[in-house]
Amino acid sequence: MTTIRLSLDEMVKRFAFLGKALRPSVYSAMLLSAQRMRADVVDQRLSGPRGAEGILGVVTGAARRSITDETFASNEQITALFGSALEYVRAHEEGYKNDAQPVRAHTRRRLGKIKAISIAQATRGKVTKRGAPSARQRRAGAIEVRAHKRKVNIQAKHFIRDTLRAAVIPTENRILRALAIAAVTGRVPKPGEIGG
Repeated sequence: MTTIRLSLDEMVKRFAFLGKALRPSVYSAMLLSAQRMRADVVDQRLSGPRGAEGILGVVTGAARRSITDETFASNEQITALFGSALEYVRAHEEGYKNDAQPVRAHTRRRLGKIKAISIAQATRGKVTKRGAPSARQRRAGAIEVRAHKRKVNIQAKHFIRDTLRAAVIPTENRILRALAIAAVTGRVPKPGEIGG
Protein backbone atom coordinates (compact mmCIF):
# COMPACT_ATOMS: atom_id res chain seq x y z
CA MET A 1 0.00 0.00 0.00
CA THR A 2 1.30 3.46 -0.94
CA THR A 3 0.75 6.53 1.19
CA ILE A 4 0.94 9.98 -0.40
CA ARG A 5 0.90 13.15 1.70
CA LEU A 6 -0.42 16.20 -0.15
CA SER A 7 -1.48 19.66 0.95
CA LEU A 8 -4.99 20.76 0.09
CA ASP A 9 -3.73 22.83 -2.89
CA GLU A 10 -1.61 19.91 -4.15
CA MET A 11 -4.59 17.58 -3.77
CA VAL A 12 -6.83 19.91 -5.83
CA LYS A 13 -4.11 20.03 -8.54
CA ARG A 14 -3.73 16.24 -8.48
CA PHE A 15 -7.48 15.66 -8.89
CA ALA A 16 -7.63 18.23 -11.70
CA PHE A 17 -4.72 16.39 -13.35
CA LEU A 18 -6.46 13.00 -12.95
CA GLY A 19 -9.48 14.35 -14.80
CA LYS A 20 -7.22 15.21 -17.76
CA ALA A 21 -5.05 12.09 -17.41
CA LEU A 22 -7.89 9.58 -17.32
CA ARG A 23 -8.15 9.10 -21.11
CA PRO A 24 -4.39 9.04 -21.84
CA SER A 25 -3.82 6.58 -18.97
CA VAL A 26 -6.53 4.20 -20.22
CA TYR A 27 -5.17 4.65 -23.77
CA SER A 28 -1.70 3.53 -22.61
CA ALA A 29 -3.19 0.43 -20.97
CA MET A 30 -5.26 -0.44 -24.06
CA LEU A 31 -2.24 0.08 -26.33
CA LEU A 32 -0.22 -2.39 -24.26
CA SER A 33 -3.12 -4.88 -24.16
CA ALA A 34 -3.51 -4.83 -27.95
CA GLN A 35 0.23 -5.43 -28.39
CA ARG A 36 0.14 -8.34 -25.91
CA MET A 37 -2.89 -9.92 -27.61
CA ARG A 38 -1.17 -9.72 -31.01
CA ALA A 39 1.99 -11.28 -29.55
CA ASP A 40 -0.08 -14.04 -27.89
CA VAL A 41 -1.82 -14.97 -31.16
CA VAL A 42 1.46 -15.00 -33.11
CA ASP A 43 3.64 -16.75 -30.51
CA GLN A 44 1.19 -19.22 -28.98
CA ARG A 45 -1.76 -19.78 -31.31
CA LEU A 46 -0.14 -19.50 -34.75
CA SER A 47 2.97 -21.45 -33.80
CA GLY A 48 3.72 -25.07 -33.16
CA PRO A 49 1.80 -28.16 -34.28
CA ARG A 50 -1.64 -27.89 -35.76
CA GLY A 51 -4.63 -29.72 -34.40
CA ALA A 52 -4.92 -28.62 -30.76
CA GLU A 53 -8.12 -26.79 -29.81
CA GLY A 54 -7.86 -22.99 -30.06
CA ILE A 55 -4.46 -23.25 -31.73
CA LEU A 56 -4.25 -22.91 -35.49
CA GLY A 57 -0.54 -23.68 -35.72
CA VAL A 58 1.63 -22.57 -38.61
CA VAL A 59 -0.32 -22.15 -41.84
CA THR A 60 2.05 -19.71 -43.51
CA GLY A 61 4.54 -17.09 -42.38
CA ALA A 62 2.31 -14.51 -44.09
CA ALA A 63 -0.53 -15.40 -41.72
CA ARG A 64 1.72 -14.74 -38.72
CA ARG A 65 3.04 -11.47 -40.18
CA SER A 66 -0.48 -10.29 -41.07
CA ILE A 67 -1.67 -10.10 -37.45
CA THR A 68 -1.74 -6.40 -36.57
CA ASP A 69 -2.96 -4.28 -33.67
CA GLU A 70 -4.28 -0.74 -33.55
CA THR A 71 -5.47 1.45 -30.70
CA PHE A 72 -7.41 4.68 -31.18
CA ALA A 73 -9.54 7.03 -29.13
CA SER A 74 -12.69 8.99 -29.90
CA ASN A 75 -14.65 11.35 -27.66
CA GLU A 76 -16.73 8.51 -26.18
CA GLN A 77 -14.44 5.48 -26.17
CA ILE A 78 -10.97 4.01 -26.47
CA THR A 79 -10.77 1.02 -28.78
CA ALA A 80 -8.06 -1.60 -29.29
CA LEU A 81 -8.28 -3.80 -32.37
CA PHE A 82 -6.21 -6.75 -33.49
CA GLY A 83 -6.60 -9.30 -36.23
CA SER A 84 -5.67 -10.09 -39.81
CA ALA A 85 -6.85 -8.83 -43.20
CA LEU A 86 -6.08 -12.15 -44.92
CA GLU A 87 -9.17 -14.06 -46.04
CA TYR A 88 -7.75 -17.50 -45.24
CA VAL A 89 -6.95 -16.42 -41.67
CA ARG A 90 -10.59 -15.41 -41.35
CA ALA A 91 -11.66 -18.76 -42.84
CA HIS A 92 -9.64 -20.62 -40.19
CA GLU A 93 -10.98 -18.36 -37.40
CA GLU A 94 -14.67 -18.56 -38.34
CA GLY A 95 -14.75 -21.82 -40.32
CA TYR A 96 -15.54 -22.26 -44.01
CA LYS A 97 -17.62 -24.77 -45.96
CA ASN A 98 -17.99 -24.90 -49.73
CA ASP A 99 -19.05 -27.91 -51.80
CA ALA A 100 -17.58 -26.97 -55.15
CA GLN A 101 -14.36 -24.97 -55.19
CA PRO A 102 -12.49 -25.07 -58.54
CA VAL A 103 -8.89 -26.30 -58.64
CA ARG A 104 -6.82 -25.34 -61.68
CA ALA A 105 -4.78 -27.90 -63.60
CA HIS A 106 -1.25 -28.18 -62.19
CA THR A 107 1.74 -30.48 -61.76
CA ARG A 108 2.65 -32.16 -58.51
CA ARG A 109 6.03 -33.60 -57.62
CA ARG A 110 6.34 -37.20 -56.49
CA LEU A 111 7.10 -37.74 -52.82
CA GLY A 112 9.46 -40.31 -51.33
CA LYS A 113 8.58 -43.19 -49.03
CA ILE A 114 7.17 -42.28 -45.59
CA LYS A 115 9.76 -42.91 -42.86
CA ALA A 116 8.08 -41.49 -39.75
CA ILE A 117 4.56 -40.58 -38.60
CA SER A 118 3.79 -38.42 -35.55
CA ILE A 119 2.22 -40.06 -32.50
CA ALA A 120 1.89 -36.78 -30.56
CA GLN A 121 -1.70 -35.97 -29.54
CA ALA A 122 -1.92 -32.69 -31.49
CA THR A 123 -0.38 -34.03 -34.73
CA ARG A 124 -1.26 -37.74 -34.61
CA GLY A 125 -1.01 -39.47 -37.97
CA LYS A 126 0.82 -36.67 -39.79
CA VAL A 127 3.94 -37.50 -41.79
CA THR A 128 7.05 -36.09 -40.09
CA LYS A 129 9.81 -37.62 -42.22
CA ARG A 130 10.06 -38.78 -45.83
CA GLY A 131 12.82 -40.36 -47.87
CA ALA A 132 13.98 -39.11 -51.25
CA PRO A 133 11.93 -40.17 -54.31
CA SER A 134 13.06 -43.51 -55.74
CA ALA A 135 14.77 -43.82 -59.15
CA ARG A 136 11.53 -45.16 -60.63
CA GLN A 137 9.58 -42.15 -59.27
CA ARG A 138 12.18 -39.73 -60.66
CA ARG A 139 11.98 -41.40 -64.10
CA ALA A 140 8.17 -41.20 -64.04
CA GLY A 141 8.39 -37.41 -63.56
CA ALA A 142 5.83 -35.04 -62.12
CA ILE A 143 2.15 -35.90 -61.76
CA GLU A 144 -0.23 -33.97 -64.02
CA VAL A 145 -3.42 -33.00 -62.16
CA ARG A 146 -6.45 -32.08 -64.27
CA ALA A 147 -8.76 -29.18 -63.35
CA HIS A 148 -11.47 -30.34 -60.97
CA LYS A 149 -13.78 -29.22 -58.17
CA ARG A 150 -13.10 -30.03 -54.55
CA LYS A 151 -15.01 -29.84 -51.30
CA VAL A 152 -13.67 -27.47 -48.65
CA ASN A 153 -14.59 -27.86 -45.00
CA ILE A 154 -12.39 -25.86 -42.62
CA GLN A 155 -13.36 -26.25 -38.97
CA ALA A 156 -13.48 -22.98 -36.96
CA LYS A 157 -10.50 -22.64 -34.59
CA HIS A 158 -11.41 -19.34 -32.83
CA PHE A 159 -7.75 -18.60 -32.04
CA ILE A 160 -8.33 -14.80 -32.18
CA ARG A 161 -11.60 -14.93 -30.23
CA ASP A 162 -10.06 -17.14 -27.53
CA THR A 163 -7.14 -14.73 -27.17
CA LEU A 164 -9.54 -11.81 -26.78
CA ARG A 165 -11.57 -13.64 -24.12
CA ALA A 166 -8.41 -14.57 -22.20
CA ALA A 167 -7.24 -10.93 -22.27
CA VAL A 168 -10.27 -9.37 -20.53
CA ILE A 169 -9.01 -9.60 -16.92
CA PRO A 170 -5.36 -8.69 -17.75
CA THR A 171 -6.65 -5.64 -19.66
CA GLU A 172 -8.80 -4.55 -16.71
CA ASN A 173 -5.78 -4.97 -14.40
CA ARG A 174 -3.59 -2.88 -16.74
CA ILE A 175 -6.18 -0.08 -16.77
CA LEU A 176 -6.39 -0.08 -12.97
CA ARG A 177 -2.58 -0.11 -12.71
CA ALA A 178 -2.33 2.81 -15.18
CA LEU A 179 -4.83 4.87 -13.17
CA ALA A 180 -3.01 4.06 -9.92
CA ILE A 181 0.32 5.16 -11.43
CA ALA A 182 -1.28 8.40 -12.66
CA ALA A 183 -2.75 9.03 -9.19
CA VAL A 184 0.53 8.33 -7.37
CA THR A 185 3.01 10.04 -9.71
CA GLY A 186 0.89 12.85 -11.09
CA ARG A 187 1.75 11.96 -14.72
CA VAL A 188 0.43 9.73 -17.48
CA PRO A 189 2.14 6.31 -17.33
CA LYS A 190 4.06 4.92 -20.28
CA PRO A 191 3.10 1.43 -21.53
CA GLY A 192 6.39 0.03 -20.20
CA GLU A 193 5.50 1.16 -16.66
CA ILE A 194 2.14 -0.59 -16.71
CA GLY A 195 3.73 -4.00 -17.29
CA GLY A 196 2.06 -7.45 -17.27
